[in-house]
Amino acid sequence: MELRLSIKETIIVKPLQLFKRQTIELSGLDRISPAILYTVFFYKSNDLTVNDELFTQGDIDRDDHVERAKKALQKVLIPWYPAAGRFRINEGSGKLEIDCNNQGVVFVSAVADSKLEELGRLHEYKTCYENLVPVLFPEASDVSENPIAVIQITRFACGGIAIGFGGSHALFDGIGAFNFLSSWAHISSGKDEYSETMQPNHSRDALLSAIHSPNSSHTAAASIYEQDHITAIQDLYGIPMQAMASDDRCWETALAKFRQVDDPQGGVLELVNLAMAKETIETWKRLAIERGKLSKCSTFDVLCAHVWKNNLYMKPSAKSNKQNEITDEYIKLYVRALEASDKFFPSMRELTIVADWTRFPFHALDFGWGKVSDAAILSTPVPETAFLMLNLEEPAGGFLVRIGIGRQYLHDLISNFNNLNYI
Repeated sequence: MELRLSIKETIIVKPLQLFKRQTIELSGLDRISPAILYTVFFYKSNDLTVNDELFTQGDIDRDDHVERAKKALQKVLIPWYPAAGRFRINEGSGKLEIDCNNQGVVFVSAVADSKLEELGRLHEYKTCYENLVPVLFPEASDVSENPIAVIQITRFACGGIAIGFGGSHALFDGIGAFNFLSSWAHISSGKDEYSETMQPNHSRDALLSAIHSPNSSHTAAASIYEQDHITAIQDLYGIPMQAMASDDRCWETALAKFRQVDDPQGGVLELVNLAMAKETIETWKRLAIERGKLSKCSTFDVLCAHVWKNNLYMKPSAKSNKQNEITDEYIKLYVRALEASDKFFPSMRELTIVADWTRFPFHALDFGWGKVSDAAILSTPVPETAFLMLNLEEPAGGFLVRIGIGRQYLHDLISNFNNLNYI
């Protein structure tokens, strides 16, 4: 489907209160994927038929919505000041860091001539959704030329609204992105301007101390193969490996290209959403415990197992992480491994990567014009990642799995995913 837009405004929104310039040192976990991840949130209008008089008033009201959201963004960027900064490469270490320079967030206001109902199921990815988020500068030769966060508010002919948000994973993990959005919505909706949820901790000291601690016995050896933290990745042995440079200058020209959906095998990659009913999940959890396979079983356990099972059909080389318990020490070992000068890690496309978004109540992101009707994830740095989400369109509750798959495997994936008789 073609989605025709008219861009009304493109501006830079800076924090209402400017901070003294400072630098945030990033951990290896931050720097491993600094590309921007885009999500679009849809808000339906209850009034889909408007006459000329109502449309004029409605257009004014929607302009007010945009202005209110813009002013709220200025305020939320006070505690979230790194989002208004830019990346840069530390010339000494060659590592990516955040220059908190108050350069601001890109903010776009647009109008579409379509109605939301014309888009069908809103959570299903469509290429036209790429028009609902700001475009980075692909010709940028310096990583500092692109913003860390971008926002676009698009008003539809039916009165509906879409908010397209893009944030670098080096600053925003899933929880961080949701906290940023919920704080922004909290202010925009006219509630108290400051709350405990608006005070993020941007320090990476806990992760960085795992690397630089003077008590660490791992700092003397220069090679990953001479250090004990090789045990943190030995459970992935046998998976095809890819080299990853410890010098982050490789990101200088690559960050703006991650929205391309490419299949490394030369085929067409499809981004699909697979639905799972809540009652099915509850049945599987109960059966797993009753049959003695597990002493306890969560929704995350069930969805992960189902995704991994299906990936075995699609990727014969796919393996699971055999670590039974993720402890603080295990994470520290990974952090040290990420800092090694000759680190090697498995190709991301050979793994079953799962991102749990089921804990994020996106429907609660009310900017003052109602609850979120649905949400869609755009293409991601590793499109094969499985995102677990709540199905906002299902009144009885349910879950969605958004995953990228080669078109040649799509039919088999859907058939296997809908096979619920293997427990």
